[in-house]
Amino acid sequence: MTENTGAASEKKEPVRVLLADDDEGYRRQLSSLLGTVPYINVVAVAGDGREALNALEKCQVDVALVDIAMPSMDGVEVTKVITGRYPDTKVVILSGLVPEDYMEKVLATETMGFLTKDMGVDDIARGLRAVSQGQQVLGPEPTRLLVEGYRRQARFREENADFLEGVRKLPKRQRTVYDMLVLHAPCTDKEIAQAIGYARTTVRDDLVEIRRRLGCRTRVEIIQKAALLGSR
Repeated sequence: MTENTGAASEKKEPVRVLLADDDEGYRRQLSSLLGTVPYINVVAVAGDGREALNALEKCQVDVALVDIAMPSMDGVEVTKVITGRYPDTKVVILSGLVPEDYMEKVLATETMGFLTKDMGVDDIARGLRAVSQGQQVLGPEPTRLLVEGYRRQARFREENADFLEGVRKLPKRQRTVYDMLVLHAPCTDKEIAQAIGYARTTVRDDLVEIRRRLGCRTRVEIIQKAALLGSR
């Protein structure tokens, strides 16, 4: 498990944990196992997101351990509500499988951790304690996916270095047209022209030249590459 080991002082009292998971068997098992850990106190359990939010209204919780796939409200939705409504409660996402599209959704929230159900109870408990101390934690599988994602991004940027250099060297007016195209997609030549005060024919001609300079056959290709490369 990867931890961001900050200088936060260790809590002396047991970490008060809310466990939310719609799998009743797993919820009971994990709650029971966490109950054997001296520094963990499971103060509430919930079968879905709404039950979790109701529980938070009734008891103080240091860390909410929230399953990502639950009925009524999934873990991402619950995380957004908890971090907005209960700023003193840290949230850790829990998942059985970790599809790659989950990573982006989870990392876009203010969650403090992402753990998986194949981890041992001791590792989960240590992760909860670390989060209660202000550290961020990732289980082995989320860590692997995150590293692979960065590597793919780095390879893609290297493979498209000419595109990035072309964007950097666009003349001022063409860069303005390029920015409008990728930041406000989908948009027409007319919409771009109206937004920046250029003639429609000027925008049309500039887009032809931009495609040539960037080595792209269509505006869709420009938009897609810009999104993947972060050159917007």
